[in-house]
Amino acid sequence: MSKKKHEKKTKEISDEEAQKLVSKAKTISEVLAIPGMEEVYFHEDMTDEELLESLLGTRH
Repeated sequence: MSKKKHEKKTKEISDEEAQKLVSKAKTISEVLAIPGMEEVYFHEDMTDEELLESLLGTRH
């Protein structure tokens, strides 16, 4: 049985577009689905809300 190599096709988007998508995202999986956001590092004990706030730069 031969395995086909599955390549993830991510389109390149601008930072501005990515920022708009991040601000619309409601869950972490939505953020990670955004091209270029696959490698987001965060604290394991952060809630989804805290992580989204930190990604959006709205934490004080």
